[in-house]
Amino acid sequence: MKKLWMIGTAILLSVGAANAQEWNELKGPAAKNYKPWKSQAKNVTADVRSERSEAQGPEFKNQKPWNQTDATTPIDTTLDTSKKVTGPKAKNKKPWKNN
Repeated sequence: MKKLWMIGTAILLSVGAANAQEWNELKGPAAKNYKPWKSQAKNVTADVRSERSEAQGPEFKNQKPWNQTDATTPIDTTLDTSKKVTGPKAKNKKPWKNN
């Protein structure tokens, strides 16, 4: 009976350890040279509070968040798809000039 419990525990632990590992399809040089900023990411919208509270001091400290009626504004966050400048052009770039 003890052997059965030991075998069952070993199987459960090995299955749990196998499922805990993250699956990554990239291997070798492709994984080494992977650039996450070039991969396609999902567009995400972030909700941002547009108005600040006018309260200051103890009034601000003691205000309850469930009593606030701040409106949130959705902002579309997309990846920058502009081409990155590399090489001598990037080295000689003058950020103060809008070229």
